[in-house]
Amino acid sequence: MKVVPVAYDADEGYTLRVSGYTFGKRYAVEASSEFENVQVTIAFEAEFVALPEKIEVTLPDATLAYDATEELFVAEKNSVVDELFEQVKDHFTDAAELATSLTRPYYGGSPNSANAFYKAVCGDRTLEKNHWFLDGSNPATITRIAVANDGKMTSHMQVNRADVETDADVFAFETKLVPNYGLPIYVKGEARVEIPAYAAQHVDAWVYNADGKWQSDVKGLWSPSFGSSALTGFSVADIDLESAFTIVKKDAQGVWVPVSDDEIAAQKLVFAYEIPATAPAHDGIEIAGNKLSYYGRNESVPVVGTLSIDGIVIGNAFTAVNDYTSYEVNKFDPIRSFTQSETVEIPTRTAEATYTKNICEVLSLRDMRDADDMKGFELIDHDATLADPWITGDDTNGFATGVRPNSDKVFGLEAIRIVSFSVTYADNGFDASAALGDRVTVDETTGRITFSNLNNLSLQKDVDVTVNVEVAYPWAVKSGKVTYKILK
Repeated sequence: MKVVPVAYDADEGYTLRVSGYTFGKRYAVEASSEFENVQVTIAFEAEFVALPEKIEVTLPDATLAYDATEELFVAEKNSVVDELFEQVKDHFTDAAELATSLTRPYYGGSPNSANAFYKAVCGDRTLEKNHWFLDGSNPATITRIAVANDGKMTSHMQVNRADVETDADVFAFETKLVPNYGLPIYVKGEARVEIPAYAAQHVDAWVYNADGKWQSDVKGLWSPSFGSSALTGFSVADIDLESAFTIVKKDAQGVWVPVSDDEIAAQKLVFAYEIPATAPAHDGIEIAGNKLSYYGRNESVPVVGTLSIDGIVIGNAFTAVNDYTSYEVNKFDPIRSFTQSETVEIPTRTAEATYTKNICEVLSLRDMRDADDMKGFELIDHDATLADPWITGDDTNGFATGVRPNSDKVFGLEAIRIVSFSVTYADNGFDASAALGDRVTVDETTGRITFSNLNNLSLQKDVDVTVNVEVAYPWAVKSGKVTYKILK
């Protein structure tokens, strides 16, 4: 073993450089050197005790509270130096010396900072970063157990916002510090993410509960107004789902209260709505930017809402106040049902060769506006044929000049289609089609019904002719019928 005095300090005494020793062996040490023209001889006995393979401390389990300003989830701070010192008290004067040893320069030009290895595990994700213990390039906001260079080794667990995926995330941390004398120091801990308790609450003005199900009804936007006799357009796009719910939190008494706009902005609270993947097919119905567009035939569509804080979904936000998981939005159909005021009679006593009627003359289809004693505005031109049955607006018939109800900007009505027709005896309802043969015909293109009397025989029974029609448009396929009675 070789011992060489290398320095002298009036307060600290002599510093010796020792090499060639073996841990666990006792030595008689003698060293001599000259300091300030004085020959100094130092003699003593010493046993070299090895440092342990490692020392470690585990922080108490904790929750990680969100700091929106720093965009960090942070746990409480704990000083760990005293607990670590107990494991190496034979090697350091006190806990303070252990703490400063992480940044103390050592002989041989070793760096004056420990290596730091940060590791955090969340589920199947492992986050690892390596830095110097003291380094200006060491980002303050990385996910880790941060150990402060404050003489107390004050430590805390923290998670960068970008590393959090859900409000159920639990992180297991390990920070390994390796000073240049080689002793690995481990600081470990586990913490779960704690999302502030914000929640969604329905707005009574737009949301109601019926049969245990939360729901809203589409109203439809009539341009220029619902009662106007000069309609230019109708829309069920841009239905604002965000107005259906508001953000709340509990006050000191545990009562749910609204959250201010300033707090919503500061906490970066955001609603998001979507139609779930499990929903039935819903052609023509979609959500974009929290706006629902309802150009489909489903009677209702399920809507799933989420509330997130800085992009992290608050898992129970839509169940904390009430269970809104069954929330639905109900369709609005702007078109009423087909009607016919009364059965049309076709008298045959005039002994004409043919008798002709047009179903557009008596078939009625109206919209939902409050016109004509709450019956709505008529959509069918009674002087037209099925080839082009829709009215043209003239500023007085419910539509602006030139506007037609089959326009995509209005109701998008397709052509009225004849589905079937039947010919029966009026007195017993039996089928009369075989007896009359082609004497009764219906032109599917024009909607004209013709009774031919060219056989020059007098009809002996009243005959009912029923024509079944339908019309398709974005919100429904609507069926109706027109009934004629051919009189004997």
